[in-house]
Amino acid sequence: MTYDNFMMDKIVHQEIYKKRMLFVKQIQLGTPHSWYAGYLEIIPSDPPFWKQRVAAKDYEFFNSQDSFKWELGECTFAGKMPYYPDHLMFVGFDTEETYYPVSKNDCVGSLRKMIDFLDRKLSYESQI
Repeated sequence: MTYDNFMMDKIVHQEIYKKRMLFVKQIQLGTPHSWYAGYLEIIPSDPPFWKQRVAAKDYEFFNSQDSFKWELGECTFAGKMPYYPDHLMFVGFDTEETYYPVSKNDCVGSLRKMIDFLDRKLSYESQI
C-alpha cells in the first residue's frame, strides 16, 4: 500500500505578537509537494462582525475587507483549530497556489505585517 497522496500538516512556527497568536503550518501532500499556511488570531477586542464571520467560517468575507489584504494570497480559512482551545478564532492564508517559492519566514513576516496593519487601523478607528 502506498501513501503518496497522504496529506500531513505540522506547526513549524508559533508566537504571540502584539497580543495575537500567529502560527505557520507546513502542509505536505506526498513527498515532493509541500507548502505553508499562515494564521492569525482574531482577539476579543476585534470588531464583533469579524468574530461573527469567523464563527460562520466565512473566509471569503475577509477577502472583501480592506483590513485583510494578505501579502501572500487570499484568505482561505476562518474558524477554530482542533489543536487550540475552543475559544480561539483564526483567519489564515494558504501559499499552495503562489507562483514563487514561499518560506516559513516569508509567512511569519507576512503575518507580522498584517498584525501591525490591523493594530494601526483599529487604533486609528478607536480615536475617531
